Amino acid sequence: MNDMSQYRIMIADDAEKVRKSIIVRIDWAELGFALVGEASNGLEALEVAERLNPDIIITNIKMPYMDGLQMLEAISHTLPAAKLLVISGFDDFEYAQRAIRLGVTEYMLKPISAAQMEEALLRLKSGIDAEMEERRNIDGLRKSYEESLPILRDRFLSGLMESKLTDRQLREGLARYGIALSGEAWVAAIARHTDSAALFGQQKELIPLSVRRIAEDTLRRNGFDPRILIKEDEVWILADMRADQTALFTECLRDVYGVAKKAVMLHMCVGVSSVKEALTDAGAAFAEARNALGYCSGSRDDQCMVITDIEPELAKQFYLAEQHERAIADAVKLSDEGSIRTVLAKVFAEAERSNVPYSGFQLFALEVYTVLLRMAHIYGLPPAQVFGESSTPEYIFATFSNTLINEWLVKAAVTANRLIRNIHSNTGRELADSAKDIIANHYENPPLSLEWICGQLSVSGPYFSKVFKQAEGVNFIVYLTNLRLERAVDLLNTTPMKTYEIAERVGYPDPNYFSYVFKKKYGVSPSKFRSQDSR
Repeated sequence: MNDMSQYRIMIADDAEKVRKSIIVRIDWAELGFALVGEASNGLEALEVAERLNPDIIITNIKMPYMDGLQMLEAISHTLPAAKLLVISGFDDFEYAQRAIRLGVTEYMLKPISAAQMEEALLRLKSGIDAEMEERRNIDGLRKSYEESLPILRDRFLSGLMESKLTDRQLREGLARYGIALSGEAWVAAIARHTDSAALFGQQKELIPLSVRRIAEDTLRRNGFDPRILIKEDEVWILADMRADQTALFTECLRDVYGVAKKAVMLHMCVGVSSVKEALTDAGAAFAEARNALGYCSGSRDDQCMVITDIEPELAKQFYLAEQHERAIADAVKLSDEGSIRTVLAKVFAEAERSNVPYSGFQLFALEVYTVLLRMAHIYGLPPAQVFGESSTPEYIFATFSNTLINEWLVKAAVTANRLIRNIHSNTGRELADSAKDIIANHYENPPLSLEWICGQLSVSGPYFSKVFKQAEGVNFIVYLTNLRLERAVDLLNTTPMKTYEIAERVGYPDPNYFSYVFKKKYGVSPSKFRSQDSR
């Protein structure tokens, strides 16, 4: 096995004899490993691991300043794929329990023979081999994907029918699943049985399947290629067609419930939408179909309710689709003023193209207002600050033209975006500042750790690590070490305190380790630093 195919290992143990014993007793290359690094304490181990990115980390639990478990906790955030092997001289259930929570794969008690170590390493290697093989198994993934394709296709169609897809997701999904939908017009329908046919007995879950089969046969026989989904006890139908086929489509649906009644003694009702010109209006079409379904009386008389026959004006309404709600909310939360104006301009342009009456536009504008009001509530923004002190929706909608309402909502969205961005910026900075205050007050406390400070701030380790590094440019450990050493330099320059006293004062109870860290940063020992400075 060459170096490129060997798994990388590093060892961390404060006892040099233990490290060297492990190193010389194991034939690493024979087992398929390359020993890439070693460390004598937890802090050094963290630095080495982040630099070398090993596949396996062997570590002792008890080490100076950052013990093995603390080090592994930090590594679990930065190197989550690394396999962890802990060696310990303590048969302590709590240690083992914490190790398991941190994802430790192997936990071994000293003394450990070479054979035991090799067995543990081979188990780890076998696990990594399996993971690597799984990643390489493209054929298996392809087979799994193909087996899941019908479910994925139905999930995509469900998102389409409920307007949960962006334009890009729609285009990509149609291409990915080989769905050809390119008609001049679109009509949606929802079919629901109004009683349980005696033919099915206790197997009521078969009723929608029967309706789906009848609908597919009837519509395909008449030249349609419908997309049909079963959603609980309803059958949802979406069909593309030529503009002159809409009447035929409705007649086919009447035939569907006629066949259902005759063949399986099933009474049902069908709600039918108005004609839509774009596939992106599918969600609005199914909303209309559901409204039409609501006019079914529930009697045993079969019914096919077309929304334009019941509510002629309803076809002229424009609904704020879920995808538009998400686009507006995402723009206000995450984008800039230009993106917000683009999103709202697109939404309002669609409303204008629909030729809705003024009352319909007001209803649409009120839905946009509700999205912005919900965003203000989520982020604790006073509505008056977002919409203006005297700008109530009742006053705006009663006195403003469509254009002015549009401008008012755009201005409110831009204002909300600015306030939310300020909150995000201040939150990260405030968290880092709070952490720095705690560090400044407790840096002399040796147990000060990432886990402890996260507990003080009531935040998770990964979130704190990310925010702190973004704010300060260095991670928590480096910041704490630098602060302690800066304080040590001050004491060396301004007091006659001995080195061990200074070490203890800045959070290092082990003066030897303090000297090690100090020399690593400044290139000389504390005593030599003081003598050089005194000259």
